[in-house]
Amino acid sequence: MNRVKNQSEQLTFNQLLSKYVVEIPIIQRDYAQGRKTKSALRKSFLFALKNGIAGDPIELDFIYGDLTDKIFQPLDGQQRLTTLFLLYWYAAMRGNKDPKEYQFLKNFTYKTRISSRDFCRELTSIGVSFSGYRSPREAIRDSEWYGLSWDRDPTVTGMLNTLDDISSIFSGFENLWEQLIRDNNPPVTFHCVVLDDFGLSDDLYIKMNARGKTLTEFESFKALFEKRIKSKGWDEHRQRQEHFDILVDTTWTELFWRQFVIAKYEKAYPKLETRGVDEAILKFIDNALILTLSLSDKKEEIELSRLRLLGGSVNLNADNFNKKAYEYLYKSLQVHSKFSQNGLKVPFSWHRLLRDDESLLHVVCGNLPTSFAHRLLFFAQTEFLVSTMEKFETVNYQDWIRVVRNIIRNSSIENYASFLGALSLIRELSAGCQSIYEFLISTDIKSRFAHEQIKEEVIKAALIVSDSDESFKLILHDLEDSHFCEGNLSFPLHYAKDISSGTIQKSRLVEVREVIKRDFQHGLNDTIRRALLTIDSGQFFRYWHSWLYASDCPKYRLIENMEDMRRSFLKSGELLESFKKLFEKLRNETPDQLIENFEPSEKTPPWQTMLIKEPRWLSIARKKYIAFDDKWNHCFLIEGSKVTNDDAGRKRLIKVAREDKVEQ
Repeated sequence: MNRVKNQSEQLTFNQLLSKYVVEIPIIQRDYAQGRKTKSALRKSFLFALKNGIAGDPIELDFIYGDLTDKIFQPLDGQQRLTTLFLLYWYAAMRGNKDPKEYQFLKNFTYKTRISSRDFCRELTSIGVSFSGYRSPREAIRDSEWYGLSWDRDPTVTGMLNTLDDISSIFSGFENLWEQLIRDNNPPVTFHCVVLDDFGLSDDLYIKMNARGKTLTEFESFKALFEKRIKSKGWDEHRQRQEHFDILVDTTWTELFWRQFVIAKYEKAYPKLETRGVDEAILKFIDNALILTLSLSDKKEEIELSRLRLLGGSVNLNADNFNKKAYEYLYKSLQVHSKFSQNGLKVPFSWHRLLRDDESLLHVVCGNLPTSFAHRLLFFAQTEFLVSTMEKFETVNYQDWIRVVRNIIRNSSIENYASFLGALSLIRELSAGCQSIYEFLISTDIKSRFAHEQIKEEVIKAALIVSDSDESFKLILHDLEDSHFCEGNLSFPLHYAKDISSGTIQKSRLVEVREVIKRDFQHGLNDTIRRALLTIDSGQFFRYWHSWLYASDCPKYRLIENMEDMRRSFLKSGELLESFKKLFEKLRNETPDQLIENFEPSEKTPPWQTMLIKEPRWLSIARKKYIAFDDKWNHCFLIEGSKVTNDDAGRKRLIKVAREDKVEQ
């Protein structure tokens, strides 16, 4: 049974450090008392210390800790001990004391971050002269031994804040060092309690932090995760400097500092404090776990992934990681730390999957919701980086991301099942990510997810690989990047296909591209809709219909926008042909010319001619809903999307009539 010593020892700070090495354990948080937001609390404590030194000794309550091999790890009291360490150091520096006098200060160190530990070591080993400087911070940062990377360590920056306040509050205090270290009636003491038989157990940690000194979720997770890694021996095959506990406080943290603090994403990603960096790392870890479990063969692991992804009540737990998940996380952190995020941006549009100026790392680990599409794209990016550790080829990377973008943009990924399907497909394709076009034409893709889009990608890949001068590639990429296509070339390929030979004609693809650039660059408008009405019977709107009960007649819809056109119109055979005929005419005429040159036949109903020739009519139907009587003699326009099935609703229908005025 765990037990606590029933006695404590009253000590001064110098007595504690003369007796033990005091090491702030990894399970503790950063030096929070030094934060700018804690200025009032910090100064209040410093004034209390000043009063104690001046003549009214104070006791600082209990300091609890674990003792192993003469190393005392405080579980409660970290903030007070750190402030005392800084006060003692300041007193020694201001008093120009011999290093031998403050040698005991070297026994105070941090294990939470490597940079914090190194800073404390340099601080006590070399010393600093305040002469000629306005503040301790200025003197320290100007020292040759000070590393600018320490500016990113919240404990170091907190220490500098405290030292500046110490300098301000204790300026003019005579014999500060002598007063601090006196044995007779010492000014500041505390009761040190060593806890036996506990170690840094989870139970003890929870008990000690139940006093209101909470850690960030990442700090708590990290401590337990490192414990699991060590117990499982997952890092035993690596050099010590390559272990998780080293890299997470150095190289990997540097990655998130660069991206979330130094980089300016002012609109979507406000400048983050340290807790924000910790949250970003935690999200990265969480995402790696979700992806790994989603690809598992075990039902219970897949279910855990689903719960985590969909916001279930399952907290991120170190025990959820197996060796496979850990190795994936390790590799992911390594590759993203190695490659510049700016170098991973692509020169083409994401087609609204994310902003074109965004980094995938920011989207997945930032402070905005992460979609299925974001996780899939990030997985694809990571898979490529892992496969190309030795030699990164920009062209190959961009080709790979482009193919994945096309698939995701033109697939319905709205639930966990479809997410799993897309994830499995990307994993299968990733085997050929370094030469994706060659892989597509030489491999039988087993996944059935996005089957039609994959068929299209294979067709495009064959054209690209077979082309000697890469002109096919340029044309196809231009089309994919257009707002008209957004990665899906079903219509351009249909238009360019020679009926007799079945081959795709390059010249025809060029024709499509030029028409798109000229007439569809800014999306769909009423001029295009009116031009479409000139094709065949003009009934292209039959792609969608319901029933308008207010007039007891069928209700249709003209193409409202480009998304409507891509998802519904361009995937219908008959309507696809109508669009092909439109483009045939647009090779030599503009939409306005088509409208001007339109000559109705005897079978053309008057309303069709009026919709084509008079632009005012279509502008009335804001949502582009129209209805017809049973004989198609009369056309009705609906201002909104629906009307009530009563006399008032019927009065709101606008009849397209020969009269110059709008007839209701």
